[in-house]
Amino acid sequence: MAAAGSVKLEDEATCAICLEYFKNPVIIDCGHNFCQSCILKCWQGIDTNFSCPECRTFFPEIHFRPNRQLGNLVEMVKLHLPSLKPQESVCQKHQQRLQLFCKDDQEPICEVCDRSGEHLSHTVIPVEEAAQEYKKTVQNSLDKMKTDLEDVKRLTSEENEKETDLEEEFQSQTQRINNTFEGLHQFLDKEKQDLLSKVEIEHKKNVKEIRMKKTDLEKQNSSFMDQITEMEGKCQQEGVMFLMGVKSLLNRYEYSWNLSPTRNSTLNKRSLQNSYTFSDFVLEKIRNLKEQSHTELEWIFYKNFGEAPTLEQDTLYTVATSGSDDLFYLYEDC
Repeated sequence: MAAAGSVKLEDEATCAICLEYFKNPVIIDCGHNFCQSCILKCWQGIDTNFSCPECRTFFPEIHFRPNRQLGNLVEMVKLHLPSLKPQESVCQKHQQRLQLFCKDDQEPICEVCDRSGEHLSHTVIPVEEAAQEYKKTVQNSLDKMKTDLEDVKRLTSEENEKETDLEEEFQSQTQRINNTFEGLHQFLDKEKQDLLSKVEIEHKKNVKEIRMKKTDLEKQNSSFMDQITEMEGKCQQEGVMFLMGVKSLLNRYEYSWNLSPTRNSTLNKRSLQNSYTFSDFVLEKIRNLKEQSHTELEWIFYKNFGEAPTLEQDTLYTVATSGSDDLFYLYEDC
């Protein structure tokens, strides 16, 4: 029992990484203890997700603190148990040194375990030989893991660069689209004002003509009313009195009738329907674009949009410079 207690005490004073007595023991956030140099070496080359070698708990950053009480305990164990080597352990079942390693069960055993029926048919080799063999395997796995880690870091860096490039391209395209449509808005607003001005001038001209004709009609209406009154009075006369002046009266009527706006002229019915429709306006602008050279088109786009768009950047520019009628089909139902 005393030997078992000594082994237990020795285990508590042994680092799980180097399997030796603690040197400058530190405690990490999960509560396990390691030599400071061992845990730092274990975490070397890792930027995040630091794991505990015993419980595999992950930590976002390196954090530990000295465990001075454990350090004092290790010194006491070294002082009172000088005969036990730190790297040696004892079989819990037979209290014998674990000098052998069972490859079938993948665990250290003592000589009594080796002779028992449990390991009788198993492949058993010395602990030192097994340690060397498995240390190479572990080291190869560690090297491969570090290589894989570097690959992951490289790929992560590449994806970060791709994401940055995509974001920059997105911002560039967004700005280019905003600039293009801002130029279009300014261009269309100017054309709208020009078209509204033309419509207003035509409207005022139409109104002026109509009002002049109304004035003429009002004058003619007054003249007809006077002549009607005179004729009605003449019709009430008889005989010679009726015939006197009748020829002059009829001549005045004939003259007035020939000068009447409703008899000698046709009202020029202008209306806003004669103005361009929006579809006609757009098609005319596109036709004008198609009749101009590439150099002139580039100048127009530069003037309105701040740059000359490439063929891939602007469909209107592509269709206009290619001479295609496709764009007309887009507006034929406007």
